Amino acid sequence: MKEYVFIPNLDSQPMEASFKAMAAGFETVAVSDRAEATMQRSKVKTVNLSNIQSETDNSLRVLEVDPLSGAAHISVSDSDAKSIHTRAGSYFPVEYYELALVKTMRVGRRSIQTTPGAAAQSHFTLNLRDSVSGKPVSGATAKIILPNVTFEISAVSDQNGTVVFPLRGKTLLNPGLMVEAGFDNHWGYFGGFPSLDSGDSINIDIIDIQNQPDALRIMGTESYSGLGDGVKIAVIDTGVGPHRDLPNTSGDNDSTLGHGTHVAGIIAGNGPGKLRGLAPNSKILSYRVFEDPSSQIVANFRIHQAIYQAVEDGCHLINMSLKIRDGLYEPVVARAIEYAKSKGVVCFAAAGNDFKKPVAFPGKHPDCLAISACGNVDGLPATAIDRWTVPKGDRSNMDPSVFLAKFSNIGKLGTSVDYIAPGAGIIATVPGNNYAPMSGTSMACPAAVGAAAQILSQHTDILSLPSDHSRHFQIVNLIQSMSSSIGFSVNYEGNGMIGYNH
Repeated sequence: MKEYVFIPNLDSQPMEASFKAMAAGFETVAVSDRAEATMQRSKVKTVNLSNIQSETDNSLRVLEVDPLSGAAHISVSDSDAKSIHTRAGSYFPVEYYELALVKTMRVGRRSIQTTPGAAAQSHFTLNLRDSVSGKPVSGATAKIILPNVTFEISAVSDQNGTVVFPLRGKTLLNPGLMVEAGFDNHWGYFGGFPSLDSGDSINIDIIDIQNQPDALRIMGTESYSGLGDGVKIAVIDTGVGPHRDLPNTSGDNDSTLGHGTHVAGIIAGNGPGKLRGLAPNSKILSYRVFEDPSSQIVANFRIHQAIYQAVEDGCHLINMSLKIRDGLYEPVVARAIEYAKSKGVVCFAAAGNDFKKPVAFPGKHPDCLAISACGNVDGLPATAIDRWTVPKGDRSNMDPSVFLAKFSNIGKLGTSVDYIAPGAGIIATVPGNNYAPMSGTSMACPAAVGAAAQILSQHTDILSLPSDHSRHFQIVNLIQSMSSSIGFSVNYEGNGMIGYNH
């Protein structure tokens, strides 16, 4: 069986007719319980539906239906895959999207053993300690980088803060060390040593953003209570919270990966002082599409559904810190973005983290604003793990402390960046009512959305416009009018940074 998304023609009404046409020519039509319930609620009753246990050589299986767009996630037998067609709509292959977060160690920690087993006593160990209290830093992922060694040597710290690496020997010469401290209010570690001895202790800096702000707080517009009032923002991600500093959130909770919670905190966190998000009074509506923390991929149909639902729920802005895996134009999500535009909703998407490759889809869609990532060296402690994002060059001609993040995609080969925003070493909310740094155009995207929400909340005349093309253009024009260059070429920053006034 091969999977497709059926998209009815825009003028194909009612939906019942589309589905009758879709099912025509198939000997059997199998419908999942979830799809059947949705179709019945949508009064699609006249298709000959039969729940069958096995497919014939000419069968159609309806896996899920979106009642708002009429789209359906289907599978057909291999023999029919090349011949399906209908005047009522189009069939597109199921494609998969991934988070636009730089592939960090946190992502892979589920496959890393805490210790290498019973023989660990003879292995190389390090002890991770809080730089202020001296307490153990547990649950951190540490990676040793050795000269002329290409494979990764990683392990997770235990409750005593001890990391046991699958290495023999008492001393390592010229090692590099990366520590991602998880969700416990630490910056992590990035640095090198002339040598390390087994049993050495490594101090991990705590997050003290009041005294050492990150790039978002250094470069972003000052946040204060009231900003974001009246603005509804969809976060299509891994879910959000619960978190005590995200009181203005409704919808799906985080799948535990923490990505969506971090995104929401950048936009609308209500933490104390500089931990506050850019538009703390905005309303976050969470749509969890990345259900499985281990796979971290999602089918195009689910994103299509989420966009349509966000429009239905009255959102003004949509944050998509995600990208298609292969970088191609993808029509299922494209249809949803175009629909959002027709209803006055502005979509933002991460440019992607492929180290200066062209802007990824959906960011490169003409109706979606693509966001690249910058950073500020003054916003990173000397040993913070996110120091790795700083390039040798690519500095702003206005402020040499500002850099294009090493990982960020840029506008080239027919793609373009719309705006740039802080995305390297950004501190925001994570599960457990804590804070942590993350890096990626995943972080730059909500920084741009939060800045846009700040501005939009102060223009109630635009917020109150009818939900149509005109409102979309008014919002886009307003954002552009409130943006300025931060000292990069247009292929790096597009129209500059939203709300930047330094």
